[in-house]
Amino acid sequence: MNRRAFLHLSASSVALPSALGGCGGAEDPKPLVESPPEAELVEATVSKGPWVTILGPGTVRLRFETFEDVAVPVVIHVDDTRSELVTTTSTTNVAWAWGYEDAPTEEDLPGEYTLHDIIIDGIPTGATLEWEVQVTGLPAGSCRPNPAPSDPITVCWIADTMYPKSESVAANALLMAPDLLLHGGDFQYSSSPTDTWTSMFANLAPLLRSTVFQVCIGNHEFDGDVETSQMYDRLFSGQGSSDERWHAFTYGPVHILMLDSESGDLTDPAGAQAAWADSALSAAVAEGLIPIIAFHRPTYSLSKHWRSDTTLRDTIHELAVRHGVQIVFSGHVHGYERFVVDGIHYVVDGGGGALTYDLEEAFEEVEELRPGESDLRQVAERTHGCVELIVDAGSVFVNRINEDGETTDSFSFPTG
Repeated sequence: MNRRAFLHLSASSVALPSALGGCGGAEDPKPLVESPPEAELVEATVSKGPWVTILGPGTVRLRFETFEDVAVPVVIHVDDTRSELVTTTSTTNVAWAWGYEDAPTEEDLPGEYTLHDIIIDGIPTGATLEWEVQVTGLPAGSCRPNPAPSDPITVCWIADTMYPKSESVAANALLMAPDLLLHGGDFQYSSSPTDTWTSMFANLAPLLRSTVFQVCIGNHEFDGDVETSQMYDRLFSGQGSSDERWHAFTYGPVHILMLDSESGDLTDPAGAQAAWADSALSAAVAEGLIPIIAFHRPTYSLSKHWRSDTTLRDTIHELAVRHGVQIVFSGHVHGYERFVVDGIHYVVDGGGGALTYDLEEAFEEVEELRPGESDLRQVAERTHGCVELIVDAGSVFVNRINEDGETTDSFSFPTG
């Protein structure tokens, strides 16, 4: 079997040109066509995206939104195979609106929006996926969606993005040249009249054209009556192999759980999400992968977002200890904190752009309730920024990069 990709539109079960053989459908795939005709441009304007999300090993979704209700061709290159696919579409009358006409950002306007999906399957290990959307402006990009377990990778964690600081944080994230971008939730804030979903996507656009993008839900995705369903769920549903607001995926040497700390039952150790996470971590460790847990609301903090109730913390910590997890990401706190508990690094970074605040605000309350807990915190800084995680040569290297591009915290641990 050679390394050419088997590409198909799984939504409509249409087999595309391939050199790999059977597709599992009722019909055999057609012979490989090396040079299909050039796609004709469609008159449509992309309003959000495009971005690529991992669904499973070697399987990704390319998704974007347009104002126009029309299917769009997308040219795909994987290794030496070129294919032209056509999007499946879903049009929604979106009521969500935010921003104002003369703002420095672009408004979220109500109206009909069409979401486009293409599922690309059978991407060989180590292959580069290139894509070009056949509309005015020809949005194009590339990413490495299926690295081998032995490949070095760079991951960026960003959370709590708010205009205008999110622009500089995203620019520094781009300098990392990450293979994978993780967003920890709170994509935009209704507390700011200029902060919109449209501007968030515009700020992240250079990153989305060069990375894989996976997200988890934050509390500010529930700010408006329809924001959760019409924005977050509509745009980001169906990540990994999950229909829930939590999912897991493998990326080269790591297996990452993106959990739901906001609308799921994560505080219940006997609940569905915790049971699923336990099973997913067990399977990942059995495969020799590095387990990573991520979610929005932190379990450790000395800021105003500390928790007197340790139910969520206990659930996560027991999972981490049981399965040898050495790093847990969360956001929500507008700044950076890192705690080390039983050898597990709890990295709290919600410095993606939202207004920062005092990270010592709850120090006395925490110490009164749980004496000595403040000693678990290794680093704290009231700055905007994001986190870089590199896996290479049998080690994990983690760096916190602030808004000025300075590395203000670094640590590492072996993968074995």
